[in-house]
Amino acid sequence: MDAQEQLILESEIAMGVLGKGDEFILVPLDGPIEAATMVAVARGFVYSGTFTVTKHGESAALFEPDLESAHVMLCASFAFARLIADRLRPQSKDDFAQFAERMWSLEDPRGA
Repeated sequence: MDAQEQLILESEIAMGVLGKGDEFILVPLDGPIEAATMVAVARGFVYSGTFTVTKHGESAALFEPDLESAHVMLCASFAFARLIADRLRPQSKDDFAQFAERMWSLEDPRGA
């Protein structure tokens, strides 16, 4: 198993990134990817890398070792961050207590 596969298997959220230049598509890796892949290939996009978030709230990114992929991943990182923020944000005032409880229960990755 390579580093990409290990990262994806240990993650709660995993998104593949296909792109070219400043354009990209984030592809959720927890379901069928054929439709998104077909759209990406039709637009001339190639695989650039993967963004993940673990069950402990840690994020990681792995990308292909070329400048084009690094550029695509940088552009896509803002969309990925927004996607994660939207998932974390409480949908109503009633959800805020649960949201706050989840945030306070996260382990501090910096240690004690």
